[in-house]
Amino acid sequence: MFRLDIDPKSITWQRVVDVNDRHLRRIQNNMGDEEKGNERITALTFPSPARLMAILGLTTGLQDIRERLGRIVFGTNTKGEAITAEDLGAAAR
Repeated sequence: MFRLDIDPKSITWQRVVDVNDRHLRRIQNNMGDEEKGNERITALTFPSPARLMAILGLTTGLQDIRERLGRIVFGTNTKGEAITAEDLGAAAR
């Protein structure tokens, strides 16, 4: 498997779960001794997936929705290049 070399500080999409817990709205990751220098503050997002519903409302067919979902950018690599859902293999099939 190839590495995408994702810059964790560039991730624009938060984690999403179908549970409402206020303690999960601000999480600090990578606090162990082995992770020094890689700490990151993140959160879980609880609202409905409005971005995906907007894409669904704009599509003209199955091929169109697959292409649109594949172009979703969620962050960049360490070179500043966009990383998409297609790069992750997470676009619709």
